[in-house]
Amino acid sequence: MNLESWIAREGLSALGESWRPLFADARLEPSYLTDPRTREIVFRLPPGEGRARAKALAALLRLWAAEVVPQEVAQMGSTLRLLDRYKRVSVRDQSGRWGSCSSSGTLSFNWRLVLLPWPLHQYVILHEFGHFAHMDHSGDFWDFLHRHDPDAGRHDRALMKASRAIMALGRH
Repeated sequence: MNLESWIAREGLSALGESWRPLFADARLEPSYLTDPRTREIVFRLPPGEGRARAKALAALLRLWAAEVVPQEVAQMGSTLRLLDRYKRVSVRDQSGRWGSCSSSGTLSFNWRLVLLPWPLHQYVILHEFGHFAHMDHSGDFWDFLHRHDPDAGRHDRALMKASRAIMALGRH
């Protein structure tokens, strides 16, 4: 399945909500426009079904993720009272990871986070915040996750199941 078909079927998630993608032909440059009121996002893409359209969609999704993920991180950091723990948020094209946390305070996330259902999307951000308390996957780390997400185990399993299909999307 290609990226456009996937998001047309599954939708997108960001800022605590599901978003409905719409597609239009671009008159000039590819672009996107969001309507926070209706939770719709219009992608203006090159016409047709070719490689240029697919590349443009992946690039636009990456830009949108770079816009919304830092806002989500700030919100969760505030909720967890861990705003002072991170210094920077980056959104990248990682081949097999959803996120990472460095000891220097950088939180990195895969742009494909917006392709996940919101509970899994949010779980990935929580997971990375958990590494500020425990830089491993010890029992204490999992206790932190379960304290803030009672469904952490279920979310982790669902994320593993979804990863193979989603990580392949947007690769050219």
